[in-house]
Amino acid sequence: MHEMRRQNPLSPEISVLIPTYNRGDYLEEAIESVLEQDYENFKLIVSDNGSTDGTEERVKKYLADPRVRYFRNEKNLGSGPNYRRLLYEYATGKLGHFLTDDDYFIDRQHLTKAVRLMQEQGVGVVFSGAESRYREQKTGRSLSLGLPEILPREWWLENLCRTRGGLTIFPSCGSGTLFEIV
Repeated sequence: MHEMRRQNPLSPEISVLIPTYNRGDYLEEAIESVLEQDYENFKLIVSDNGSTDGTEERVKKYLADPRVRYFRNEKNLGSGPNYRRLLYEYATGKLGHFLTDDDYFIDRQHLTKAVRLMQEQGVGVVFSGAESRYREQKTGRSLSLGLPEILPREWWLENLCRTRGGLTIFPSCGSGTLFEIV
């Protein structure tokens, strides 16, 4: 008889959603960064948009992990429809986090910290800083701007799309956002 796992309301399930197309080499690094998270209650869901570069073969080795799901479109649907499919058809968690196939988490506590902020602040979305790198670079340029951890809505209204430190301020809708799935 299998023991039923009870959902801990303090650690809701997160669907980490990775859309991909012909980036198998980057995708492995993205997947591994998710599997290394210290937050335990997540499903990693990959939606392959008809890749022709062996992406499916690269992902197969991760499917032994019960947290990993893989879906493959017979043909490329385009980026928007692939994102929608991930969110509206494949996501199973109360929370969602997109991670593009060429990005990865640099902090093993990324999900833990984001959930903590959501709960402490009573918000439905948490944005995070990032580091930018290109091609085979292993280090990059920080994109965090050294802002405080909590920024009120008014700050965003006053600073959105302004340039500071050579970077334009805007909330990332991609790999740095944890959000409630409604």
